[in-house]
Amino acid sequence: MEHYAELARDGLVLRGMLHLPDEDDGAKTPFVVLFHGFRGERNEKYFMHTELSRRLSRAGIGSVRFDFAGSGESDGRFEDMTFGGELADAAVILNYVRSMPFVDQSRVALHGMSMGGAVAAVTASREEGIRALSLWAPALTIDEKTRGGQVGGVDVTDIDQLGSVNAAGLRVGAGFCRDMRERDILSEAVRYGGPIQIVHGDSDQSVPLSVSQRYCELLGGRAELCVLPGVGHGFEDADLRETLYKQTVDFLCRELLGR
Repeated sequence: MEHYAELARDGLVLRGMLHLPDEDDGAKTPFVVLFHGFRGERNEKYFMHTELSRRLSRAGIGSVRFDFAGSGESDGRFEDMTFGGELADAAVILNYVRSMPFVDQSRVALHGMSMGGAVAAVTASREEGIRALSLWAPALTIDEKTRGGQVGGVDVTDIDQLGSVNAAGLRVGAGFCRDMRERDILSEAVRYGGPIQIVHGDSDQSVPLSVSQRYCELLGGRAELCVLPGVGHGFEDADLRETLYKQTVDFLCRELLGR
């Protein structure tokens, strides 16, 4: 079953979708919260998050996927988006999941794509009781890139004077860069102590595979890294996306359902 959902955060309405397993045996439902990437929205490119939610539902796992403020159908302007704002959105969404009486609070996982992966990893490190963490090509060094003067492949060295810059069709505001310059995402992300799976393409030009490899090294090798050969940042190959979905669903079924 799929239901439209709305939440409020600091006067902004976040809009999303709630997915529930079709079969209801009366037991509490394990849940996954999905976070989309930079310049993305709740369906993700190639409808990847829609597909993941539906596959999880068929496996007996519920999920929610919301547009962050300033993205998709949610209120706000993309130009006003910051990483801190998305962390605030994530906290509100997680509280929403935890407020639902049919959710098994001991079996809640987070999933994120690209910058949504960074949001998921930091949120998992801050929140108690996150059972598992699933990441697709997580942009865990976007703060370092921003300090180096790049956001989304665009030069942002003059953004404080300009106020915003055009980044592949959307304007990124100076507030995003100021926020990122103060962060150390990897240092926060490694504090999460639960099971982690990362799926990353070895031809990713936006977030190189080396980012996930570095994260795994910092974690002491306790994360599961699945490398997809010849795959870029958007997981463009439809056939290889089947591998992506299978790896992710298998991991979440193992951690949330014990199978």
